[in-house]
Amino acid sequence: MAGLLLLLCVRRRSSLLRVGISLGLVVVFSLAGLGLTGCSSSSSANNGTSTPVTPPTNPNASPAGTYTIIITGTDAASSTLTTSATFSLTIS
Repeated sequence: MAGLLLLLCVRRRSSLLRVGISLGLVVVFSLAGLGLTGCSSSSSANNGTSTPVTPPTNPNASPAGTYTIIITGTDAASSTLTTSATFSLTIS
């Protein structure tokens, strides 16, 4: 950034244009820097230590384990024609 500002000051242009461009660049880079520092996750309230965040548990969730799922299909026209498929579902 300093090199860019120096390059703008060395070139032979009107001083008003040179000052305007330099000031504009300083403002743009300053705002970009402020935006990046706003993403910090540390806080001075807890002396720089972070507390791990645990996600909320779903009371309707299935318990961990392996489940067997059997899907059976029967023909609507003839109930004698049936088929089934077995699947295994693992929840960790």
